[in-house]
Amino acid sequence: PLDKELNDQDPEDMDATILDYYNLAASDSTIIGLICYEWPGGFDGPGSLGARNLPQNAIDVCVKIGKAINANNPMCITHAPPTAPSGLNVSDIALRSFVLSWTAVPESGGVTTYEVWKNGVYFGSTTSNSILVNTLYCGTTYSITVKARYVGSLWGAQSAALQVSTLDCIPCTLPNDWTVVSIGTTQQTICENAGSFTLEGTGTDAANNAYNFRYVYKTLTGDGAIIAKVESIENSDPWARVGVMIRETLSTSSKHADCYVTTANGVSFQVKSATTSRQVTPDITAPCWVKVARVGDSFSAYYSKNGIDWTKVGNSKSITMASSVYVGITATGSSLCTTCFATITNVSTDGTTAINTLSDSSPEITILPNPAKYKLTIDNLPKDTQVTIYTIDGKLINKVKPNNTSLYIDVTTWNKGVYLFHIQSANSVIIKKAIVE
Repeated sequence: PLDKELNDQDPEDMDATILDYYNLAASDSTIIGLICYEWPGGFDGPGSLGARNLPQNAIDVCVKIGKAINANNPMCITHAPPTAPSGLNVSDIALRSFVLSWTAVPESGGVTTYEVWKNGVYFGSTTSNSILVNTLYCGTTYSITVKARYVGSLWGAQSAALQVSTLDCIPCTLPNDWTVVSIGTTQQTICENAGSFTLEGTGTDAANNAYNFRYVYKTLTGDGAIIAKVESIENSDPWARVGVMIRETLSTSSKHADCYVTTANGVSFQVKSATTSRQVTPDITAPCWVKVARVGDSFSAYYSKNGIDWTKVGNSKSITMASSVYVGITATGSSLCTTCFATITNVSTDGTTAINTLSDSSPEITILPNPAKYKLTIDNLPKDTQVTIYTIDGKLINKVKPNNTSLYIDVTTWNKGVYLFHIQSANSVIIKKAIVE
């Protein structure tokens, strides 16, 4: 009513109208507050006033009312903020989590709320003096701080930072008939043991036009399908997801069709051609089988709870793709700040598939010496190439854009082991292996 009445007011009389409403509110014990705000511009027409484009006399009286309320209302700020929490300590350190505790601040201001921050980003809040910090990376150091507030106080200062390292990652490998590659910018580890794939890492929401994730794939020629059982997925985000994908290229903007199990939004069939579209079957959770099938330029997605009886997700979509495409599995935490941890089993393909035909098959590109102790050289690189280096278990080491056809790399500080060199040009992705002794 006030908003409508102000619209009909002469701007010079608005302050009096607002004050009348304040006096009315003050005389009625059932009214506990009066909100007075300005919304510059608003969404109404140019002539709209109301709570938008308030003249200065109206703003002045709102400020006076606010000061009067704050001075007399016990629900407003009544306590100085607490001191910064101290005594930060950790226990139960694991690969992806730890328990954080601290000394509780004095309860002089009533119930205390604590906020926990990880690497300068808000993690979570609690009213106790401990919290489980999870969805982390193995073998990673985090800077942790805590701040507190009382009921009726502002937030206090951040605590001194505590540096916490999760347990070292467990070495893992991929079978020879699969290849792993980073699509865009991501931190992710993928490994396999006795047919069970574990996927851990970040990635942008697949609804974006450009993806960021790790992809384990083979090549498929002609019609075929990729099938997998999603055993589990950590609930790090409502749209955290894991599943199967067919994509035309390994670029971030490639055409694709994929079928995911999400943590809170059912099974999603998502495609990208000229635009991105998504069809969802809600209330389906892991464990669940998923499948994407291609017949010509028609792509379809299915899910199953037993791997035998399949239900179609939405309608088939037409996408014009090359005959040879990439089929594989992936997971994404929905953002570069959210970690997804998932397990996939029973991965299989239908159709004419092979490992990446470009992998280790171009003799013109050489890595010497191999094995290497101190330095290695990659020769005969194509123009406009990016070389991305990973450990055998998929951890990113470095990204380099050579200035010419040769690249010299110092490996004296590298751990002993096998490393993968993803050599990506405009027309191909070639994967080479080298051993550091």
